[in-house]
Amino acid sequence: MFTKFYECCILGAGPAGLGAALKLVTHGITDILIIDRNKVAGGLARTEVRDGARFDLGPHRFFTRSGEVNKLWHDNLGAEFKSISRLTRVFYKNNYFEYPIRPFEVLAKLDFLESLGAITSFFFFPGGGKKTACHIRGLYNTEVWT
Repeated sequence: MFTKFYECCILGAGPAGLGAALKLVTHGITDILIIDRNKVAGGLARTEVRDGARFDLGPHRFFTRSGEVNKLWHDNLGAEFKSISRLTRVFYKNNYFEYPIRPFEVLAKLDFLESLGAITSFFFFPGGGKKTACHIRGLYNTEVWT
């Protein structure tokens, strides 16, 4: 039996796993093993081809406010990186909410107590608020990822 040791092992060949590998390589670590359960890299952002037809399994667009992450995508995808304008919304309690969540939209569309709790959490929890994340984003992510 052959045993091989690697300096680093990454689980998942999606954008995060590939990004981690790229970062390691730029810092001189090249003895890397990337393990993914799929035959094709890309995670949920990959395109599968079956009988000549292409199927997108998940998001092919990314949203980030991080300049470092945006630079990483632009530097590595070059001309293949396409900026698009797109509206993303979450359907919650018979209302559509723009995503990323906007505090004043939450205030306007939810009942008083729920919107007060959600808006208050925006100011105390970075990234959109714990209460809002649990209610709106939590339901959205459950819908998308399960």
